[in-house]
Amino acid sequence: MPDATRRTLFGTAAAATLATAAQGAAPETTTMRPIPPLDPANRFATAGAAPAQTLPVHTSRALTVQALTPEAFAPFGQVLTAEGRRRLPINTYGDRLDLFREGFESDQPTEWFIFLGRDRGAGVLFLERHQQLTQTFIPVGGKGFHTVVARPGAREEGGLPALDELAAFWVPGDAAIQLHRATWHENPMPVEDGTRMLVTSHANLTLAHQADPDPRLRALPLDLERRWYRHAGYDLSVTRFGSPMP
Repeated sequence: MPDATRRTLFGTAAAATLATAAQGAAPETTTMRPIPPLDPANRFATAGAAPAQTLPVHTSRALTVQALTPEAFAPFGQVLTAEGRRRLPINTYGDRLDLFREGFESDQPTEWFIFLGRDRGAGVLFLERHQQLTQTFIPVGGKGFHTVVARPGAREEGGLPALDELAAFWVPGDAAIQLHRATWHENPMPVEDGTRMLVTSHANLTLAHQADPDPRLRALPLDLERRWYRHAGYDLSVTRFGSPMP
Protein backbone atom coordinates (compact mmCIF):
# COMPACT_ATOMS: atom_id res chain seq x y z
CA MET A 1 0.00 0.00 0.00
CA PRO A 2 1.50 3.41 -0.94
CA ASP A 3 2.46 5.44 2.08
CA ALA A 4 0.14 8.33 1.23
CA THR A 5 -2.82 5.93 0.90
CA ARG A 6 -1.99 4.27 4.22
CA ARG A 7 -1.86 7.64 5.96
CA THR A 8 -5.22 8.61 4.47
CA LEU A 9 -6.92 5.38 5.55
CA PHE A 10 -5.49 5.45 9.06
CA GLY A 11 -6.18 9.15 9.33
CA THR A 12 -9.82 8.59 8.38
CA ALA A 13 -10.15 5.80 10.94
CA ALA A 14 -8.62 7.97 13.66
CA ALA A 15 -10.90 10.88 12.77
CA ALA A 16 -13.93 8.58 12.97
CA THR A 17 -12.80 7.33 16.39
CA LEU A 18 -12.36 10.89 17.65
CA ALA A 19 -15.71 11.96 16.24
CA THR A 20 -17.47 9.05 17.91
CA ALA A 21 -15.70 9.73 21.22
CA ALA A 22 -16.66 13.39 21.04
CA GLN A 23 -20.31 12.32 20.80
CA GLY A 24 -19.91 10.40 24.05
CA ALA A 25 -19.96 6.85 22.65
CA ALA A 26 -17.16 4.33 22.25
CA PRO A 27 -16.31 3.04 18.76
CA GLU A 28 -17.72 -0.31 17.70
CA THR A 29 -15.48 -3.01 19.21
CA THR A 30 -17.48 -6.18 18.58
CA THR A 31 -14.45 -7.93 17.05
CA MET A 32 -12.09 -6.88 19.85
CA ARG A 33 -11.28 -8.75 23.01
CA PRO A 34 -13.05 -6.89 25.85
CA ILE A 35 -10.97 -4.88 28.29
CA PRO A 36 -12.02 -5.65 31.89
CA PRO A 37 -12.96 -2.55 33.90
CA LEU A 38 -10.72 -1.61 36.78
CA ASP A 39 -11.81 -2.78 40.20
CA PRO A 40 -12.79 0.45 42.00
CA ALA A 41 -11.94 -1.20 45.33
CA ASN A 42 -8.34 -1.84 44.26
CA ARG A 43 -6.50 1.40 44.97
CA PHE A 44 -3.30 0.04 43.39
CA ALA A 45 -4.87 -0.70 39.98
CA THR A 46 -4.77 2.14 37.45
CA ALA A 47 -5.05 2.70 33.71
CA GLY A 48 -1.68 4.45 33.62
CA ALA A 49 -0.80 7.10 36.17
CA ALA A 50 0.54 6.07 39.57
CA PRO A 51 -1.79 5.97 42.60
CA ALA A 52 -1.88 9.03 44.80
CA GLN A 53 -0.97 7.07 47.93
CA THR A 54 2.27 5.18 48.63
CA LEU A 55 2.40 2.82 51.60
CA PRO A 56 5.58 2.34 53.67
CA VAL A 57 7.68 -0.63 52.56
CA HIS A 58 6.55 -3.81 54.31
CA THR A 59 7.97 -6.50 51.98
CA SER A 60 11.29 -6.67 50.13
CA ARG A 61 12.03 -9.31 47.53
CA ALA A 62 14.79 -9.83 44.94
CA LEU A 63 13.72 -11.88 41.91
CA THR A 64 16.42 -14.17 40.54
CA VAL A 65 16.83 -13.68 36.79
CA GLN A 66 16.57 -16.83 34.69
CA ALA A 67 18.20 -17.57 31.37
CA LEU A 68 15.71 -17.21 28.52
CA THR A 69 14.58 -20.51 26.99
CA PRO A 70 11.39 -21.30 25.04
CA GLU A 71 10.35 -23.83 27.69
CA ALA A 72 10.85 -21.55 30.69
CA PHE A 73 9.15 -18.62 28.97
CA ALA A 74 6.19 -20.61 27.57
CA PRO A 75 3.67 -19.62 30.32
CA PHE A 76 4.25 -15.96 29.44
CA GLY A 77 4.79 -15.96 25.66
CA GLN A 78 7.14 -17.07 22.92
CA VAL A 79 10.86 -16.68 22.38
CA LEU A 80 11.24 -15.68 18.74
CA THR A 81 13.87 -18.16 17.71
CA ALA A 82 14.32 -20.81 15.03
CA GLU A 83 14.90 -23.43 17.72
CA GLY A 84 12.30 -26.21 17.64
CA ARG A 85 10.39 -24.79 14.67
CA ARG A 86 9.62 -26.40 11.32
CA ARG A 87 11.40 -24.76 8.42
CA LEU A 88 8.97 -23.35 5.85
CA PRO A 89 9.25 -24.91 2.37
CA ILE A 90 10.47 -21.68 0.80
CA ASN A 91 13.53 -22.41 -1.33
CA THR A 92 14.10 -19.30 -3.40
CA TYR A 93 17.80 -19.36 -2.53
CA GLY A 94 18.20 -23.09 -1.99
CA ASP A 95 19.99 -23.84 1.27
CA ARG A 96 21.16 -20.21 1.66
CA LEU A 97 18.04 -19.08 3.53
CA ASP A 98 15.82 -20.69 6.19
CA LEU A 99 12.46 -19.16 7.13
CA PHE A 100 10.23 -19.99 10.10
CA ARG A 101 6.79 -18.79 11.19
CA GLU A 102 5.40 -17.21 14.36
CA GLY A 103 1.94 -15.68 14.67
CA PHE A 104 1.07 -12.20 15.92
CA GLU A 105 -2.32 -10.97 17.09
CA SER A 106 -3.80 -7.50 17.42
CA ASP A 107 -7.42 -6.40 17.51
CA GLN A 108 -6.48 -2.91 16.30
CA PRO A 109 -4.15 -1.54 13.60
CA THR A 110 -0.64 -1.94 14.94
CA GLU A 111 2.16 0.58 15.26
CA TRP A 112 5.65 0.62 16.73
CA PHE A 113 7.26 2.11 19.78
CA ILE A 114 10.85 2.90 18.82
CA PHE A 115 12.46 2.35 22.21
CA LEU A 116 15.68 4.07 23.30
CA GLY A 117 16.32 3.13 26.92
CA ARG A 118 18.87 3.78 29.64
CA ASP A 119 19.86 1.87 32.76
CA ARG A 120 17.16 2.66 35.34
CA GLY A 121 18.30 0.27 38.03
CA ALA A 122 16.87 -2.99 39.28
CA GLY A 123 13.59 -1.83 40.83
CA VAL A 124 10.19 -3.19 39.79
CA LEU A 125 7.51 -0.49 40.11
CA PHE A 126 4.46 -2.19 38.60
CA LEU A 127 3.18 -4.87 36.27
CA GLU A 128 0.86 -4.04 33.40
CA ARG A 129 -1.16 -6.05 30.89
CA HIS A 130 -2.82 -5.61 27.50
CA GLN A 131 -5.81 -7.58 26.23
CA GLN A 132 -5.82 -6.64 22.56
CA LEU A 133 -2.40 -7.66 21.23
CA THR A 134 0.47 -10.07 21.71
CA GLN A 135 3.09 -7.42 22.47
CA THR A 136 6.53 -8.05 21.00
CA PHE A 137 9.97 -6.76 22.10
CA ILE A 138 12.78 -6.88 19.52
CA PRO A 139 16.27 -5.57 20.42
CA VAL A 140 17.92 -3.93 17.42
CA GLY A 141 21.25 -2.75 18.82
CA GLY A 142 22.63 -5.94 20.33
CA LYS A 143 21.97 -4.87 23.94
CA GLY A 144 19.79 -7.07 26.14
CA PHE A 145 17.34 -6.26 28.92
CA HIS A 146 15.62 -7.78 31.94
CA THR A 147 11.91 -8.52 31.86
CA VAL A 148 9.62 -9.32 34.78
CA VAL A 149 6.40 -11.19 33.96
CA ALA A 150 3.44 -13.07 35.41
CA ARG A 151 1.21 -15.39 33.42
CA PRO A 152 -2.27 -14.37 32.22
CA GLY A 153 -4.75 -15.20 34.96
CA ALA A 154 -2.06 -15.19 37.64
CA ARG A 155 -3.29 -15.70 41.18
CA GLU A 156 -3.61 -12.40 43.04
CA GLU A 157 -2.95 -11.37 46.62
CA GLY A 158 -4.04 -7.98 47.89
CA GLY A 159 -5.09 -6.91 44.40
CA LEU A 160 -1.67 -7.66 42.86
CA PRO A 161 -0.33 -10.70 41.00
CA ALA A 162 1.08 -12.85 43.82
CA LEU A 163 4.85 -12.67 44.34
CA ASP A 164 5.26 -16.40 43.71
CA GLU A 165 3.67 -15.88 40.27
CA LEU A 166 6.41 -13.44 39.19
CA ALA A 167 9.36 -14.51 37.05
CA ALA A 168 12.36 -12.55 35.76
CA PHE A 169 14.36 -13.27 32.60
CA TRP A 170 17.41 -11.92 30.83
CA VAL A 171 16.61 -11.28 27.15
CA PRO A 172 19.94 -11.14 25.27
CA GLY A 173 20.46 -8.61 22.52
CA ASP A 174 20.24 -11.27 19.79
CA ALA A 175 16.83 -12.61 20.95
CA ALA A 176 13.26 -11.32 20.95
CA ILE A 177 10.11 -12.16 22.92
CA GLN A 178 6.39 -12.01 22.27
CA LEU A 179 3.94 -11.95 25.18
CA HIS A 180 0.63 -13.76 25.32
CA ARG A 181 -2.39 -11.50 25.51
CA ALA A 182 -2.86 -10.32 29.12
CA THR A 183 0.59 -11.43 30.31
CA TRP A 184 1.55 -9.16 33.20
CA HIS A 185 4.90 -7.42 32.63
CA GLU A 186 7.09 -4.54 33.69
CA ASN A 187 8.44 -2.35 30.93
CA PRO A 188 11.82 -3.55 29.58
CA MET A 189 14.64 -2.96 32.06
CA PRO A 190 17.87 -2.03 30.21
CA VAL A 191 21.21 -2.44 31.93
CA GLU A 192 23.11 -0.21 29.47
CA ASP A 193 22.45 3.27 28.17
CA GLY A 194 21.56 3.34 24.50
CA THR A 195 19.51 0.13 24.56
CA ARG A 196 17.36 0.15 21.43
CA MET A 197 14.42 -2.04 20.50
CA LEU A 198 11.19 -2.14 18.55
CA VAL A 199 8.00 -2.74 20.55
CA THR A 200 4.57 -3.40 19.05
CA SER A 201 1.63 -1.27 20.11
CA HIS A 202 -1.70 -0.02 18.81
CA ALA A 203 -3.11 3.50 18.79
CA ASN A 204 -5.21 3.28 21.96
CA LEU A 205 -2.37 1.63 23.87
CA THR A 206 0.07 4.31 22.75
CA LEU A 207 -2.39 6.98 23.90
CA ALA A 208 -2.75 5.29 27.28
CA HIS A 209 1.01 5.51 27.91
CA GLN A 210 1.07 9.26 27.32
CA ALA A 211 0.93 11.61 30.29
CA ASP A 212 -1.86 13.69 28.72
CA PRO A 213 -3.77 11.73 26.06
CA ASP A 214 -6.26 13.41 23.76
CA PRO A 215 -9.15 14.35 26.10
CA ARG A 216 -11.70 13.05 23.57
CA LEU A 217 -10.25 9.56 24.04
CA ARG A 218 -9.95 9.48 27.82
CA ALA A 219 -13.29 7.68 28.22
CA LEU A 220 -12.30 4.89 25.82
CA PRO A 221 -10.85 1.55 26.99
CA LEU A 222 -7.15 2.17 26.33
CA ASP A 223 -5.92 -1.40 26.90
CA LEU A 224 -3.54 -0.55 29.74
CA GLU A 225 -3.98 -1.85 33.27
CA ARG A 226 -1.23 -1.45 35.85
CA ARG A 227 -0.85 -2.88 39.35
CA TRP A 228 1.57 -0.83 41.45
CA TYR A 229 3.81 -2.85 43.77
CA ARG A 230 5.92 0.04 45.05
CA HIS A 231 2.87 2.07 45.99
CA ALA A 232 1.40 -0.95 47.79
CA GLY A 233 4.49 -1.20 50.01
CA TYR A 234 6.58 -3.76 48.09
CA ASP A 235 10.27 -3.19 47.41
CA LEU A 236 10.87 -5.53 44.44
CA SER A 237 14.06 -5.79 42.41
CA VAL A 238 15.84 -8.21 40.08
CA THR A 239 19.24 -9.84 40.34
CA ARG A 240 21.50 -10.66 37.44
CA PHE A 241 21.62 -14.47 37.30
CA GLY A 242 21.76 -14.71 41.09
CA SER A 243 24.12 -11.76 41.71
CA PRO A 244 22.83 -8.32 42.75
CA MET A 245 22.94 -5.72 40.02
CA PRO A 246 25.27 -2.81 40.73
